[in-house]
Amino acid sequence: MGTPWSTLGNNEELNREKNELQDKQIRMQSQIEELNREKKELQEKLIAEKKENKELRDQNKELRENRVSLESPWRELKYKGFTDDAKSHLYEDIESVVLPDKCEAINLIVMGDTGSGKSSFVNTLKTVFRDNDHIANVAPSYGTNFPSTTRRLHEITLKSFDSGQKLMINDCRGIPKDVTERDICESDLKNTINGHIKKNYEFKADRAIQKNDGLYRENPTISEKMHCVLFVVNADMLDIERTYLTLKNIQGYLHDNNDIPLQIILTKMDKLDLCGLSDCSGIFYSRHASKKMQLAKTIFGVKGNQIQPIANYVDETRRSNIKDILALQAILNILQEAVTYIENI
Repeated sequence: MGTPWSTLGNNEELNREKNELQDKQIRMQSQIEELNREKKELQEKLIAEKKENKELRDQNKELRENRVSLESPWRELKYKGFTDDAKSHLYEDIESVVLPDKCEAINLIVMGDTGSGKSSFVNTLKTVFRDNDHIANVAPSYGTNFPSTTRRLHEITLKSFDSGQKLMINDCRGIPKDVTERDICESDLKNTINGHIKKNYEFKADRAIQKNDGLYRENPTISEKMHCVLFVVNADMLDIERTYLTLKNIQGYLHDNNDIPLQIILTKMDKLDLCGLSDCSGIFYSRHASKKMQLAKTIFGVKGNQIQPIANYVDETRRSNIKDILALQAILNILQEAVTYIENI
């Protein structure tokens, strides 16, 4: 006996309703999932906005704090004020440093990231030893939008002493961002510190200097080695989150090799909040500058007297007592460190 047509029709109707119900459930589930996604996105956005608002509040708080000068300076200058007399005394102090007879030249080397103000620092030091008002431009400096412009080892005489000995500074390539190239750079920097690389050597991106290179020095004398290493760091960009890996590797290398002196050069101090002043005359009363000094101490694990604040000559066409005195104070400390090191090796 066959199935009545009415029964078949009812079953088909039930199946259609069942399928429609399942489709409706699927659509509802999809809508619920979409609503949950939107809810999650809104929650994440709210959290991000709260975090951003907190960061802005913290930044505003820090800005307000930075504009309030310290009651006492975080460092005392050797001579009070940024005056002509103070500058003259610093020149006299540098001139009176007794250099070791066994060394024909006191050699300094600067190193740092591209855009740290390294070459501008070299130009600033050269400027302060000039007997005229012109700004030196002996080291190329083109800023952060270009790869390191210092491709060769530049050897620059800062000062000749009455004894015939010289104060030299060596400017080398900036530390690259590429990891492989950075390792090559680190090897070249170590060889430069040890006096193995002669002036005008062109640093390579794909290989370190080889012993058969015509500009490789096999047996450097004490007068050809570096006597103080200067890490040049942009104070305005100083960040506890950064690794400064190459500089820290070099720092460890210096420690393991007769404790070659290290000085941290904090450049671009004039870019900080200086208590509302348009120049660096209030630098030692600036909370912002003081915080940067403390941060540099923390990052590199050095003492305060190993950190030298600097405001480079960059766009100026005339010299400033403030910038001159900061540079002279730094070079006096660096020179004394280098001389002590030479005397004890």
